[in-house]
Amino acid sequence: MEITLCMIVKNEEKYIRMCLENAFNLVDKAVIVDTGSTDKTVEILTEFGSKVKIKYFEWNNDFSAARNYSIENVQSDWIIILDADEKLSCNPSKLRNLLSESRMQGYDIALESDVGRSTLISKVYVRLFKNCGYRYYRAIHEQLNIDQNAVKGLDDSICKIIHYGYSTDNLNDKKKIERNLNILLSEYRKNPKDALLCYHIGATYGARRDFELSLDYYFRCLELSPKTIFPTYHSTMYKMITLTYYELEQFEACIKFVNSIVYHKMHLKFVDLYFIKGLCLKQLKRYEEAEKLFNDCLKIGDNKEFDSIIGRGSFLARLELARIYRESGKNDLVVPNYVEAVLDPRNVRREGLNEFSDFLQEHDLFEIKDELDNLVGRTVPARIQDDSSS
Repeated sequence: MEITLCMIVKNEEKYIRMCLENAFNLVDKAVIVDTGSTDKTVEILTEFGSKVKIKYFEWNNDFSAARNYSIENVQSDWIIILDADEKLSCNPSKLRNLLSESRMQGYDIALESDVGRSTLISKVYVRLFKNCGYRYYRAIHEQLNIDQNAVKGLDDSICKIIHYGYSTDNLNDKKKIERNLNILLSEYRKNPKDALLCYHIGATYGARRDFELSLDYYFRCLELSPKTIFPTYHSTMYKMITLTYYELEQFEACIKFVNSIVYHKMHLKFVDLYFIKGLCLKQLKRYEEAEKLFNDCLKIGDNKEFDSIIGRGSFLARLELARIYRESGKNDLVVPNYVEAVLDPRNVRREGLNEFSDFLQEHDLFEIKDELDNLVGRTVPARIQDDSSS
């Protein structure tokens, strides 16, 4: 059984070596389609010798066309799709054993993305599929023409993708945002009844921080979608709508919107919606209501049912409780909540550590501060270290 990696790239010298080195723990070959790199991308690809087949494609604003060109050059049994800023983390022997006995046509792979100081767990369209003539459609945010009933999700203990493309630099890449928006709007003019296009246009306007336009296209998507079902992307869109209301400081509208959907049985455990509603209540200084929401988040816990920020059902909710108690003067409740938030093993970036240290110093709680410093393996607060090096 042979597995081939297919990719399309342009100016990816920052990540391409990392991506391929990890992928070759699983795959046998790679077909890489370059769409016009001017950096060292192609030079790096040649380092992998005959394992990498380099193909060239004149860019025509159609991601599906480039994807299809890559998979047309594959003779392997299975194809896996990655982007250059992604790292494949998998157990090769377990995955190969699964594929050798599989009756499925394809598999979804969990995506773990760094977003600023947070980690987003999301579900993605099929990334691993049998080489049976499947092809992509849509010029951007391309999709595979595979029967979803023949697709299954892979357990992330067997395989997941680590995505680095949501770094601050990439999120602020205005050229990419404008390129994507232009392609999307061009497609929308051809098919203004396409709900999924509206969703992606809304998300792209959000990336450009045009939040009013973002909301407009999200609601166009809802109007165009069936009223009696929840398409798979709707849950993520609901979260994006609440975040957009929050960015616009329309806190009451955000609360009202969350209330209209969160109690549907499908979304009872969508912890991010409760979390964002809690943030709105906190901004409105409705502390008791916010406290209840963040405690609800803790009861729900972090889960993988929805696209979710890790910690909103654990340490981030606990951190918001500490902040509420601090703002409302309930100092006896501040320390235990900060402790649980900062020392939570899921809080790998020690979110909240600096503000907790500040609180302890402000209230002359030096014994607790010394113990905290010992527990986290340091004696100087990160902010002081950062300031001294700037």
